[in-house]
Parts: sequence; structure tokens; C-alpha cells
Amino acid sequence: MLSYTYIDASYDNSFGTCVGFCASVAGPNATVLTGNKIPSIPSNMVYGELGWRYAPFGLSTALEARWVDKVFTNDLKDESADAYSMVNWRVGFGQKFGGLRLTGFARVDNIFDVEYVGSVIVNEASRRYY
Repeated sequence: MLSYTYIDASYDNSFGTCVGFCASVAGPNATVLTGNKIPSIPSNMVYGELGWRYAPFGLSTALEARWVDKVFTNDLKDESADAYSMVNWRVGFGQKFGGLRLTGFARVDNIFDVEYVGSVIVNEASRRYY
């Protein structure tokens, strides 16, 4: 199985925003431009899976791979979390006993121990997005 996702999540209009400390009386101190990507939404993602099943013993296994594009951490798109790739492995075993089916499985996510940013705090005022 292979899948690809493209999301064009961007602002249709420019607007003012506060960067850092911004007193409500002073108003916005920066402009988010039309076309800037909406933070925390990756534009591209790819998922692939290669699986194998041996039906007589109820055994199945699969390798999964995922690539996620970088994500911006703020509206001004001046900082981002890097793109990353990850590989996972799973194995399962299932048997029927009369009318009962028992299934067990195990999985190991991120088998190559890749460091990545799984989520961000969008527009965090102190620039502590991660």
C-alpha cells in the first residue's frame, strides 16, 4: 500500500498579528502575508506499507514507512520543525478455537530511533514552539 497526501493550507488574506509582547492598545506589530502556510499543517505526507501474511498459521507482519514534510511553527513562517521519516514494524498472530478467534500482536514504532517533532505550540509568544 502506498499513499500520498498534499494539503494546500494557506491564508487567503493578509492580517495583522502580535509578535512577542504586544499591548492591546498598540495593536498588531507584524503582518501575516496572503499565501503564508497555516502553521502546524504539513504540506506533504507519504505513507507506505509492505505486508506479508501466512494464513495457515495466522501469522502476519508488515513494515510501515512514513515521511512528513516540515511544519511552520508560527504565522510569519520564520521558523519550522524539520521534515522527518520513520519506519515501524508489526507482527500479529491469530487463531480460531471453535467460534472464538484470539489475536495477539506486537509492534515497534520508530525502529531507527529518529528524533522528530511530533507537535508544535503554534505562535507561542516566547518562541518555545517545541
